[in-house]
Amino acid sequence: MTWALVPVKAFGRGKSRLSTALSEADRAAFARGLLEHVLDTLTVSHLDGILVATDSSEVAETARQRATRICWDPPDALNLAAVVDRGLLELSAFGARSALVLMADLPAIEPDDVHAILALLDEHRIMTVATLRPDGWPQATTVGYVNEGMTLYFLCGLESQKAKNIALDNRISITIDHDTPDLMAITGLSMAARARRVSDRAEAQKVLRMLPLKYPDAPPSTAQMKLPEPEEVALFRVAPEVISVLDYTKGFAHTDLVTCQD
Repeated sequence: MTWALVPVKAFGRGKSRLSTALSEADRAAFARGLLEHVLDTLTVSHLDGILVATDSSEVAETARQRATRICWDPPDALNLAAVVDRGLLELSAFGARSALVLMADLPAIEPDDVHAILALLDEHRIMTVATLRPDGWPQATTVGYVNEGMTLYFLCGLESQKAKNIALDNRISITIDHDTPDLMAITGLSMAARARRVSDRAEAQKVLRMLPLKYPDAPPSTAQMKLPEPEEVALFRVAPEVISVLDYTKGFAHTDLVTCQD
């Protein structure tokens, strides 16, 4: 089951960066319109459900009009991460297997964008990860990955240069694609994301169990290989912030941009 989680501020508190150009009422109307567009898009994207996380009764009413579930922000939430964590916990109680976390202000998002991202992530199992070395030189390496919706996981050696780079700067760039004999059939994803070390042993064990499922066609010698223990590897959770969907079937070098974070 894949759900969408949409954290939303009260309409009157949204779009504060436009305060010099729009009145408070106009900003609130603009924020409401953006949320309605995102919810309408997700409603026809064949997800298993939508959860709106908010502390605003006005936002909740707008969401309920679209048969969307509500998660009230915890009163002690200090930032967006705390709101998202609470929403993900509630989705887990609903039985959600994965979650697509999207902001409420994505005017260009369309159902095809959601379908394309999830399909490409599920179809592939190898990605290129670019990290920053201490001297500022980018380092790109190939890794295997698993995903739950738009949340990706990969592992590497405890003393690998990637792990050391991420410890200093968790900003990474990712590409996911495949070879094709037809130039105009190129499809893929590129992402700006942040990688965070998985410290919870239960989460790490779950991810390690997921890895073999990406390789159902592996030879017996590989399929029977003993998996490492969580403490033997550096395991990272990747949260995309900007996703570029590359699809040459729509035109040469055609891309659609989806922003997943504020």
